[in-house]
Amino acid sequence: MKKMQITALALYSGGLDSTLACRVVAEQGIKVVAVKFVTPFFGYDLLLRKEDYIRTTKERSGIDVLLKDVTIPYLELLKKPAHGFGKYFNPCIDCKIFLLSEAKKMMPKLGASFLVTGEVVGQRPMSQRRDTLRVIERDSGCEGILVRPLCAKNLEPTQAERDGLIDREQLYAFSGRNRTPQMKLADQFGINDYPSPAGGCILADPILSARIQEYYKKNKRIVPDLSCPVDNCCDGRNCDPDTHRGHHTFFEKIKAGVGYAFGDLWQDIAKWFLFGLLLAGLITVLIPDDIFSRYLGPGLPAMLLMLMVGIPLYICATASTPIAAALILKGVSPGAALVFLLAGPATNMASLTVLVGTLGKRATVIYLSSIAVCSVLFGLIVDQIYAYWGISAQAMVGQASEVIPLWAQWTGALLVLLLSIKPLYGKIASRIKSKRRAALTGPPPVISDSEDFSGTPNCGPT
Repeated sequence: MKKMQITALALYSGGLDSTLACRVVAEQGIKVVAVKFVTPFFGYDLLLRKEDYIRTTKERSGIDVLLKDVTIPYLELLKKPAHGFGKYFNPCIDCKIFLLSEAKKMMPKLGASFLVTGEVVGQRPMSQRRDTLRVIERDSGCEGILVRPLCAKNLEPTQAERDGLIDREQLYAFSGRNRTPQMKLADQFGINDYPSPAGGCILADPILSARIQEYYKKNKRIVPDLSCPVDNCCDGRNCDPDTHRGHHTFFEKIKAGVGYAFGDLWQDIAKWFLFGLLLAGLITVLIPDDIFSRYLGPGLPAMLLMLMVGIPLYICATASTPIAAALILKGVSPGAALVFLLAGPATNMASLTVLVGTLGKRATVIYLSSIAVCSVLFGLIVDQIYAYWGISAQAMVGQASEVIPLWAQWTGALLVLLLSIKPLYGKIASRIKSKRRAALTGPPPVISDSEDFSGTPNCGPT
């Protein structure tokens, strides 16, 4: 009679300990399915390259891994974790309890008989003490089904070990913060590509965690909008992304994308785009051709001048593009125009003030210096490329209108104007209504930061 295949579900972080735990269990002929939970605070970028991550993890470590997004309940957990926080905004104990609870819910669907983690007793001062490990098992409801292969012999046998689902004699007795035993075991398994044990949760970062904590203090409602962008067919919380992917056809998604591009997106940028066109036209008509070519030709001085103009000026990328084209047409070097394109949208006096208050003076200076140096460096490179190939940017911009037929130019201009009528009318009408309302009702009352309206019915986003 064929022996039934035993399956274990492992919590996988991608670090050395969880990788070794999976391999140790798999060595006993047990099928190991690993799950990597992701939130905005750890592993969230993997959702953008899900298939690649699954493939490379299998190739590098021989582990079959699943990705599961638990953002919504994790955001709720951070409001008030039962066991408090660590040194910063890291709820390590409640995090382990929550992730184990989520993994336990997955066991029936995967046919798993027990859970596996890479925890090592005594390795972390808060979440991996012997007494804390027992609390995590108890509060997650995983008593008896949670096996920790790397330190199992330092703990009481679990029910899974007593039932013979896994051989305790083939498990280990690692303890403490010494990583040498794990590294030796990794060599035995042929694992040589693993990250340093620095941790990847930004909630344990002293700077970022402080900002997140401050955000939680000021915002009582932490509910991101995950609803379907096509037709709101689901709220995104109780619908798995893989399941939702099949809700709409390719053409429905294309239709929704085109509608967003010519609707919501154009409504946001129409004002600035038309402002940029208007300013570019004024530059072209009113400013003599030799002014810019005399003072803003190729070279470092021209780029430094553009940097001085672009950094304090408030201008978005949408408006800066036609302005840069007009400047090139008037004789500004392409490198100097690139400096304006890079520095203008990235910085302005308002954003710099916010950065100083948020990041501090030192970080703001580093940020500003990085933008300035990179902008000028790339500007010089662009000018050198144009000079090497003997290309005249001014001539190319001036000849662009000759490439496109006149009827196509007028059609495009009329289309842009027609698309802009609705968003511009909406903005103007909204501003007029706001002024009328303010004139009738007077100035709005001042509300202190300490007042909390999160429990008020019909208050907040809908």
